[in-house]
Amino acid sequence: MDGLNRHLLYTSTELDKDTTIKIIFEEVAEVFETTIEAITGKRRHRWECVYPRQLIMYLIHTKYKHMTLTKVGSYFAGEDENEQKDHATVLHAYKAIDNLLHYKWGDIDFIDKYDNVINNLYNRHGIVIK
Repeated sequence: MDGLNRHLLYTSTELDKDTTIKIIFEEVAEVFETTIEAITGKRRHRWECVYPRQLIMYLIHTKYKHMTLTKVGSYFAGEDENEQKDHATVLHAYKAIDNLLHYKWGDIDFIDKYDNVINNLYNRHGIVIK
């Protein structure tokens, strides 16, 4: 799927927001071969935690544009509710992934994983990320 068509998937039956977000977490964890606990935790290993965490923030914010960045960050509280990501972290994640997808085509592995996540969300669950 080329860059221009990556976001042009068409509508499908909508799941409720919390179910959709749970599925996004699961699909990203599967494609990046990590766990949801690693993604929501404090670790900073790039492939196991950082890229998946940032990608999930990007996908949630892209799908639910009306959702505040603070609310997006609240899904990353892990075991400690006080450890949620703040709005600045979510904004940084969104910009970092947007930059990877649209301006820096150097990390082909990431782009392939992104495409796999988008395809899995649509083909398995009917979830469209625009």
